[in-house]
This record gives sequence, C-alpha cells and structure tokens, in this order.
Amino acid sequence: MCDTYAAQLSTTDADKGLCGLPEIEEAAEKIKEKSILLATWIAESHFTVFHTGAGISTAAGLPDFRGPNGVWTLENKQRRASDDTRKRKRKQTDPNHEASAVVKGQTSIIPAVGFSQARPTTTHVVIAQLVAARRVQHIISQNVDGLHLRSGVPRGQLSEVHGNVFMERCINCATEYFRDVPTGSVGLVRTGNKCTAGRCRGRLRDCTLDWDQELPEPDYRNARVAANKATLHVVLGTSLQLVPTRDLPFVGNRRRHRQGQHGDRGKPRVVICNLQATKKDKHADLVIHARVDTVMRIVASQLGLGDTGEHQEDSKDDDPLLQHKDTA
Repeated sequence: MCDTYAAQLSTTDADKGLCGLPEIEEAAEKIKEKSILLATWIAESHFTVFHTGAGISTAAGLPDFRGPNGVWTLENKQRRASDDTRKRKRKQTDPNHEASAVVKGQTSIIPAVGFSQARPTTTHVVIAQLVAARRVQHIISQNVDGLHLRSGVPRGQLSEVHGNVFMERCINCATEYFRDVPTGSVGLVRTGNKCTAGRCRGRLRDCTLDWDQELPEPDYRNARVAANKATLHVVLGTSLQLVPTRDLPFVGNRRRHRQGQHGDRGKPRVVICNLQATKKDKHADLVIHARVDTVMRIVASQLGLGDTGEHQEDSKDDDPLLQHKDTA
C-alpha cells in the first residue's frame, strides 16, 4: 500500500473544496509586526488552542491538499486534462485504460518523502515547546502524519480529528498502539493484529478516516471541549474548508459574547495564519499571510523559547511517537 494518505483514500466524488487558490505572502515587516502581536496574545491567553492543517507539514516534504501544488489541485488538473484527451479521442479511447491512467497519476504527483521519513518542522517543534511551557493547552489537528506526537506533544493534549496513519486501536477496550510504519489502510478497517492489553485480545483497526466517516471519539469530543474553553484560537496551515473542523475556532464566539466570560472583549480571539485566503478570514481578529515556520520562529523568539530547529530522530527507541500507548 502506498505510504500516502491521499493515495489510500477511496475513489469518490466527494466535495474537496476550492483548490489551487493563489498564495499570498505579506511583506517581512508586516509579518514580523503581526507575529509579535500573536506572541503577545499567547502570553495573555488563559487557554490557547492551536488548529493545524497540512500547511504546517509541507516543510517536512509532505504535500498539502489545496495549495497551488496540492494533491487535490493537481488531481483536478490531471482530471481536466484527461477529460480533454477523452473528448479528442473518444472513438479510439478504451474507457478502462483511461480510468486506470488517472488512478496511477494520482500517486505520481506525491513527493518522494513519505510519512515514515517525515520529521517535525520548526512549527511542530515550537508548538511542542509552547505546550511544555503551558502556553498552549490543546491542539486540534486535521493531519494524519503523526508529527505532533513525534515532536513531543502529549497525547492527552492532542485531538487528531482525521486520525493517525501510525495508530491502531482495539475495538473492545480502545487501547491505542503506535507503530513505526503506517498501518497500510484507511477507513477504520481491521488490520489483522490483536490487542495485548491484559486478557483483552480484541481485534485492532486502523485509525485513519476515509471520506464521509464520522470524526473519531474521543478526539472529536476533546476537541469540542477544548474549543469551548479557549480564550485564543490559533489556526495554522489550513484553508478551513472541511466541516465540522472549520467551525471549531468559532464555536464559542456568540455564546461568550452574550455572557461576557472574557471581560470587555466578551469572546475568544481568533488568529489565522495561512498562505491562502480563507472564507473565515473576515471573522478572525488577526490574519497573517505568511509561511507558518517564519511566524512561529518569531513567536518563539518573543516568548523566549529554546532551539526551534527541525526535530530529528535517529533511533526508534527515542521516537516520541512510539512512547505513546494510551487507553481512550
């Protein structure tokens, strides 16, 4: 099985949202000014939640989905090209051959770096440092790459709402097992392994969602609880197109505005940092069009954090991902 989430997803006509929107990068001085303000708000916040998407992992060599060179963007371009070819050669084209060519093309657009080779980026490292310094209380991630755990984020402070390609979960006792290679499947299917917790011996299944599946528990429940507690939401590297995760940074705004739970302001702040514009930008208190690593380096400097270099693991024994084995 190909070591990429996109290649493993079932063939579907699911709505993948707007793809290929142009990227915007603000001037360096403006990025610095906004990043310093973000650091100030993190320092002031009582409960900060980070929301992360594929854009924070592109520096690790993993593709995003809707960027100019994203998986879905290139897939759409390829499909349009195939459609044009089919129209020109309709009488000569074998439909079965044409369909197989499209499927093969989907894997060819993926960079050589797979999930097993990817390592945490500067952004992952800084987020882990913020969690350790009690500046960030929870992370809600749409990513399945395991890089937050690899950077040292505790499992209890992370909601992976689309799953994790390295994780299996027992269908009986919910014990989680983290592997050093992807499970090789998506869709919450049985992997063939059995639980070794006590006398359980229940069957294990992968923990990576396919299209149209419900968000996993307890991750989604924990995400909702954290989102409702937040006094600051920081959105990094996502175009906020997927329901219901796109709404989580805004779940508490109206109620808290009425109840005035956050002093004069009355509602949590929302910051969006993404290279592409999002439909939620107009609802945010601060929008930063910049590379997330650039912003997080400035934040780390302002808050006096340590080394923000990319996290490297030389030994499986030292891999934080493999240190996790929790019961959900």
